[in-house]
This record gives sequence, structure tokens and C-alpha cells, in this order.
Amino acid sequence: VNLKGANLQNANFSGARIQNSNLEGAMDGDVLMADDTIINSGAELTKVTLPSGKQYSSPAGKIKEK
Repeated sequence: VNLKGANLQNANFSGARIQNSNLEGAMDGDVLMADDTIINSGAELTKVTLPSGKQYSSPAGKIKEK
């Protein structure tokens, strides 16, 4: 999935499965979606780089610095 240049504002990730996606560089200018928004969305995230640059993988709450 290539989200480069995508505007994810007001997007609903509920139940979405995002695997091996790279969200780095997807935000041009202001960050449109905070880490917490993505993590709390209910999406199943595996090996995802969040806007802050932190790595996230399911289950929820397991965040580690890059």
C-alpha cells in the first residue's frame, strides 16, 4: 500500500488490516494523523512506521523506538 501524499484525515481504519505498510513520508506538511489515532483506530498493524517514526506492531500497546 502506498499512502504517499494521501490525506488520511477523517479516515476510518476500523477493522482494517495493514501489513508491511510504510506510513513514513505519507504526511506532507502537517502531520494529519497522530500515532494514538492510528493505534486506537482498531486497525491491525504489523511492522508499520507511524508518523512519529516509531515502529508499531500488533497487539495494541506494543510500541518500540526505531
